[in-house]
Amino acid sequence: MTEMAILNDVTKCIGCRACQSACKQWNELPAEKTTFANTCGYQNPADLSHNTWTLVKFIEWEENQEVRWNFLRLACKHCSDAACQEICPVDAIDQTDEGFVIINQEECVTCGMCKEACPYDIPRMGATATKCRFCIDRVYNDLEPSCVKTCPTSALLYGPRDEMLERAHEISRKNPDWHVYGEEELDGLHTLFVLPGKLETFELVKNPKHGKIIDFTKL
Repeated sequence: MTEMAILNDVTKCIGCRACQSACKQWNELPAEKTTFANTCGYQNPADLSHNTWTLVKFIEWEENQEVRWNFLRLACKHCSDAACQEICPVDAIDQTDEGFVIINQEECVTCGMCKEACPYDIPRMGATATKCRFCIDRVYNDLEPSCVKTCPTSALLYGPRDEMLERAHEISRKNPDWHVYGEEELDGLHTLFVLPGKLETFELVKNPKHGKIIDFTKL
């Protein structure tokens, strides 16, 4: 089976939040009440939650005394070496041959161990643990994930992982300051990024490792 991936070309993202809205619409997730004062500036809502699985992260930074903006799609990275799957005590988390990491809502006992183990702090707790499901119901019917389908600037692309990596490197070669993230992290992510700046700017984890709770379970 071919491994698949979403490529997030941050250099093309305009922060329109179409992907964020499409995720809510397709997965029938309710809106959240937010206010400007506590939502990290223009970012809305402030963070992922049980009801928000995809979020456009607004990143403001300074370069040469000028304020610059970048936007990053924040969601599950679908790691090949998935800490959430390893630690789940009831085997409620599976990884498909394509690389999608899926939480079975009917089996989840809401223990929160997946959230503690995730280096990206992704699963969120409500009645159960929830996160991006890679629109598995769409892709298994030969449709793109809803976030990719709705992106107006092709900042999100979907396809075989090796092709997405090839495309990512092709894009990153256009500028010496751009680089690819997700190729090797945790044995390879199935959400890849082309970043027009340093990892620290985008708050992506350098050399991500499983949460320490993984070590405690092995004692």
